[in-house]
Amino acid sequence: MTATARTALVVAALALCGPAVAAPLPNEKCPVMPTEKAVPEFHAEHQGRTVYFCCAGCVAKFRANPGPYLANLPPASDPPAPTPDAPPEWRERALEAFLVAAEFCDRHRPVLTGVAVAGLAVAAAGRARRRLVRKGSTSRSTRALAALAHPSAFLVIGLAGLCGVLWQEMRLARDEVTAAHRAAEQHQSAAQRANLADSAKLLHWAWPRGFHELPKGVRNTYYRGNDERSDKLFNGGNYRTATFRVVLKRADGSDAEPGTRVEGEALAVRLDVTRAPNTADVFFKADQMTGVFVTSLEEQNEDSRPLRSAGAGNWTVEVPVPPRAAGDGGYTRLGGVWAVSVGDPKRTTGAGTIHYYIRAVLYVRDGVLLPESVVWMVAVYPSPILHGPHADGEWFSDRPIPEIPDGRNATEPKLLGAPEKK
Repeated sequence: MTATARTALVVAALALCGPAVAAPLPNEKCPVMPTEKAVPEFHAEHQGRTVYFCCAGCVAKFRANPGPYLANLPPASDPPAPTPDAPPEWRERALEAFLVAAEFCDRHRPVLTGVAVAGLAVAAAGRARRRLVRKGSTSRSTRALAALAHPSAFLVIGLAGLCGVLWQEMRLARDEVTAAHRAAEQHQSAAQRANLADSAKLLHWAWPRGFHELPKGVRNTYYRGNDERSDKLFNGGNYRTATFRVVLKRADGSDAEPGTRVEGEALAVRLDVTRAPNTADVFFKADQMTGVFVTSLEEQNEDSRPLRSAGAGNWTVEVPVPPRAAGDGGYTRLGGVWAVSVGDPKRTTGAGTIHYYIRAVLYVRDGVLLPESVVWMVAVYPSPILHGPHADGEWFSDRPIPEIPDGRNATEPKLLGAPEKK
């Protein structure tokens, strides 16, 4: 089948059936968190176009100050044409039969061409023989044409054509099997490359430039900074918004210390979140904080655990460390990886919009927690606004970020990156 014929078939298919799939979103990635996929549930209107996001928090941030995120959006395009109604079922069946027949003819074009030529030759031989017989000819040519034009010749041609089709099908089947194996190998290779890319991405943010030294111990504190910048803000906008503390807990609720015996105990990692002084209330509303939850990335059956209030400006959550049996020589390596996500843990598929990872690597020998054990956390994304060598350290750091003194910060929602009150 020529390229023109294939094009004609495609045009016929489109004319009969039309498009059957929904158009993709105008922006497939969230402009605020460019590494996250946008979903139809969260969207906002901006300059006559609909922009989609990964979560409600990104919608609020975009509405408050869309300027820094416009560069992450694709160029605006014309709205898609409305999808026509689905064609009747009989038209779909007729088109399917037509396409199957066309594909069969394309696959076996040499055999079908040979059968057609042989059939025409037999028909021409029969016509020539009849003319010679009417003239009373009994020559050798007449006798040869009689044998060639015998009705059984059509049967022989049909059987030969069938054998040719079967032989071609076997050859094509072998080619398809080979192509399938090759495609499977390529898919597996692509999946491995994707896993390596994901691992590389995680590795990149597993050691952010905002850290000044290697995490140590099973009790660590981290500081989240503001990324809005303005001379009207305290310290130009470089101030603390929250403090995170991760600590290893024993079964009785006390902090686990290296050198203590923890054999047989149900250990847990606790995350404490403390609102920094004089930060905007809009970022710490009760409904927003209840949408923050922690999910294990290793224990598939573990439920998501939301933050719970621990007093004014404080929230906490504990996640269990999966137990493991002691190995050779009484040595055990415990730990896990947890995602700190934003969303609705009852409705969100998977881990939601991940903002932080918590990592625990615990070494136990003869039931005693060793000093090499470590619990730490890291931000997943860099700031989409901050740039330069100190950007990561002003966004999420293991060293304290300045706190806002009383009455020393602006209150305009736009400067704070908060949605304005209506």
